Parts: sequence; C-alpha cells; structure tokens
Amino acid sequence: MLFMDSSKCASNWRHLRQTRVFSNEDVIEYSKGVMTQTLFILMAESARNAGFEDRVVHGMLVAALFPRIIASHFPGAVYVSQSLHFKSPVYIGEEVLGEVQAISIRENKKRYIAKFATKCFKKGDLLIIDGPSIHDIQYYGDHIFTTVTAAAVVVDEWIANTMHIHKRELGELLIGLDTEWCMPTEPDGHQQVAIIQLCVGKRCLIFQLYHADDIPPSLIQFLGNKKFKFVGKGVWNDACKLFEDYELLVAHTKDVGYWAAKIYHDRDYRKLGLKALVLDLLQKVIPKPREITMSEWNAKELTIEQIEYACLDAFVSLNLEFS
Repeated sequence: MLFMDSSKCASNWRHLRQTRVFSNEDVIEYSKGVMTQTLFILMAESARNAGFEDRVVHGMLVAALFPRIIASHFPGAVYVSQSLHFKSPVYIGEEVLGEVQAISIRENKKRYIAKFATKCFKKGDLLIIDGPSIHDIQYYGDHIFTTVTAAAVVVDEWIANTMHIHKRELGELLIGLDTEWCMPTEPDGHQQVAIIQLCVGKRCLIFQLYHADDIPPSLIQFLGNKKFKFVGKGVWNDACKLFEDYELLVAHTKDVGYWAAKIYHDRDYRKLGLKALVLDLLQKVIPKPREITMSEWNAKELTIEQIEYACLDAFVSLNLEFS
C-alpha cells in the first residue's frame, strides 16, 4: 500500500513491469548493509551443501524491485506496507521480472491511497515472490475486502484472522461458500473446481485451488468443522465437487434456496438461481454477465471482473442467510 499525489495517479494507472539481473557485487554490498554473513549466500559450496544450486540472492534484495518500480512511475509516493511470501530462490546472474499491478485506489483529501498486487518471476512464469492480492470490492455501499491467492500460507493467515475476528461466534459461524469450475476440454468432459470462495462478514477469500502450491491443513479443518455452517445456492453440489476433485470435506452445508422455500412456504424458491433470489429477497441486482460466467477460471491471473463476480457470489449467499 502507498500514498501518492493525485495529479500523478490518474496518468499512471496501469500494470508495471521491470527486469533485473542481480550480480555478485549487488549481493556483497547488500550483505554489508544488512550485516548478514549467511554462508549459502556468500559461498557457493555452502549453498550447495544447504540444498541450493548455487549462491542465493537475498529475498529482500529481490523484493526491493517493487518500491523501485513504483518510485520510477510515481515520484514522491510513500511506500507504507508490504506482505511477501518467498516461493523459490533466486541465484546470482538470473534475470528476475518484477510486476506491480494496481488493484484498488481510494481518494483521501489531496492524495490517493493505492493498493498493488506484487509478484516476481524467473524463467518465464516460475513464481518466486508473491504479494497477496487484496481487492476492495464495493457492492451497494458495502466494502468487501477480498484476498486472491494460490499460496497455502496466505490461506492459513486468512483463516487465522477470521477465527480471531469472529472468536465469539465460533459456535455458530456462518460462511458464504461458492466455487467456480474449469471449462471442459471436450463435450460432457470433467469440469474441475478452479477456485473456492469463502466469505465471512465483509472479508472474502478466493483460493485458486487449480494452481495451489498445497492444500493447507487449516483449510481442511475449517471446512470440516461441524459447528460452522457453509451457505450458498446449490452449495451441496459445490461440496461434492470439492471432495471429488480435492478430497476436501465440507461438513455442514445449507442451501439458501431451500431455506427460503421453507421460511416463506413457497417451493418455487428452490428453483430460483442466485441472481433471482438476490433480486427477490434482498432487492438488489448481482451482475452475472455470461462472458464472465463462462470465462477461464483456471487462469493464473484472474481479471478484476472475475474477482468481483466470484466475491459477490459468496457475499450475497451469506447475506441471503442473514435476510
């Protein structure tokens, strides 16, 4: 996150990239500055003995690409915070591609507060640093802070924070749940679950299962907690698909269509889709353009339209339960 001058913001709103090769001199100078003498960074033999291919570049030296990219396009911007996850080592002499993508912006007096998704790659698409992408999705005045990730450690953090925030509700916690599937490669072919969406309060998680580096035990325990109630339209089908594709067991589900039919004594509610239920019961419109519904949900980088669509499905499912 950073603060920037408004006059510079509008003209520089884009996806930014920069490459760099870290040299032996870069590593030595950085080692002096941070006062580290780690052997697998300074000596090739020690690096190999530690299981690395060669001498390793400091992770934070690689991550310094992010403020460098931002500063080169937004002079005077103040870099406030950053969360990083290191996925793979970088060796001296390797070319690294740093990417910074603006994902949300909010005006604050004469400045803007912007949030960026940050990633580093090498050898084409090998992810080496991942900064969790957090989006501010707005819907009828609500701000839903949505984390998008394929990293198990980010899922761990999201679940831990959720459990802490809602610690007084853990006996009857409600979670909006939805999934999006891959398009079939052939007629009537298998459609694997690409992402799972979870929403609690106004915080949403979009976990890219198709590209996940691991399925964290915290997610297995969270979904399998019989005290938690996972709500959605057709949520039982989502639960079955999650078990079929990833052996993820959702212990307790509740279909909002069946719930509405029981509460309002109208069996027709069971036949309505999520969009119609939201319109009838919440008097709100949820956008569901066909081109997003049928889009590539197994893409490594989801578009903002996909993120908004996925977030709102889980969010309104939760709100239907509360209605």
